Amino acid sequence: MLAYADSTVDTLKSVLGLRRIRVGRVSDDRKIVSIAWDSEELADAASEKLLNAFVGFAEFEYGEPRLVAGDLVYADTRGS
Repeated sequence: MLAYADSTVDTLKSVLGLRRIRVGRVSDDRKIVSIAWDSEELADAASEKLLNAFVGFAEFEYGEPRLVAGDLVYADTRGS
């Protein structure tokens, strides 16, 4: 999965408004993906390009993904 994710970096860097993507494996057959955008409009405009970048993740998934969108409530970034 990491090799595939690494292969999408250049495509993802070209997606306008994309701030970050974080993928966490919580069990053998589940992962959590968190994506941050500059705006909802930019996210909507880039949905097809992002979908094409992630098409290869299908081999690592079991069942249909559950998509949830919402507003950022809290963020904390700690310095080193």
